[in-house]
Amino acid sequence: KTRVLVDSLARIYGKEQIMVFDTFGGVRTLFKVPYIALMALARCRNVVILPAHNAVRVFVPLLTFLQGIFRDRRVHYVVIGGWLPDFIKDKWLLRRSLHRLFMIYAETHRMERALIDTGYKNVTYMPNFKPLEIVPESSLDKKFSEPYALCTFSRVCSIKGISDAADAVMYVNSKSGHSVFSLDIYGKVEEDEDDWFKSLMGRVSSEVRYRGIAPFDKSVQVLKDYAFMLFPTRYHGEGIPGTIIDAYAAGLPVVSSLYPNFSEIIDEGVTGFGYEFGNVEALKSLLLRIAMNPKMILSLKKNCVRQAAKYQPDTVIKILTFNF
Repeated sequence: KTRVLVDSLARIYGKEQIMVFDTFGGVRTLFKVPYIALMALARCRNVVILPAHNAVRVFVPLLTFLQGIFRDRRVHYVVIGGWLPDFIKDKWLLRRSLHRLFMIYAETHRMERALIDTGYKNVTYMPNFKPLEIVPESSLDKKFSEPYALCTFSRVCSIKGISDAADAVMYVNSKSGHSVFSLDIYGKVEEDEDDWFKSLMGRVSSEVRYRGIAPFDKSVQVLKDYAFMLFPTRYHGEGIPGTIIDAYAAGLPVVSSLYPNFSEIIDEGVTGFGYEFGNVEALKSLLLRIAMNPKMILSLKKNCVRQAAKYQPDTVIKILTFNF
């Protein structure tokens, strides 16, 4: 999301008008933080930040403190994911500092409402977005047949429910007595979950395969020939996942767990289907229903490409630049 935002702003204002400060590196970059904050405020009228859990605790209080020196600066916080309201409940300094930002851009309406209910007036809705070439509706008339090709397209780790997807596909195939579905897993395997993933791949059937990391700018080309996508996340803090935007642009309906922000991006029975959060048995039951009536989900493909237009950068970035 950070890369897409930078590229979108550069197209509008020109690269020479954009300064980028990379804070990735954890503790190693901690000593650089005051310098980065000072340089950003000294040189830029508008400072846009997209910090994760740890960085937000440092950058927001620091930047709002330094605004006492640089009074004509505007600090904009573009939130990634849907975790912020729960995260700040026991952090009084961060809560107070967030009030002093020019604007907080919530990725979901649910987050926007939660922050407003907490007393924030500097909040607006700005969904996730990606620069994707949406497949034409005419290309979606392809005939699918067994085994229906499914995929996951996210970070590869236990909290993303990858093992749930594999287990559900294998269950349906076993129950049916033949291969109804195949499953391709895409994404980077998290460094601390190598052993877990090796164990998973060691026990799955031949219908489940790991396909590695798809190029960032080739997601639609990679996904367009699949029947639909599985998004079996076990992470409560999902917002508007970029992977679902990828799916829509490629014409893929999505079967997803009912995480708290599910209804913000998936319209039940229109662009996909949901099942009880964290319940692999519910996922198995849903896939069995689809196996008996594949049309119930394959007929949704055109709805998905129409939905994808809502998440194009040229549409969404205006919410941010309006406040510059």
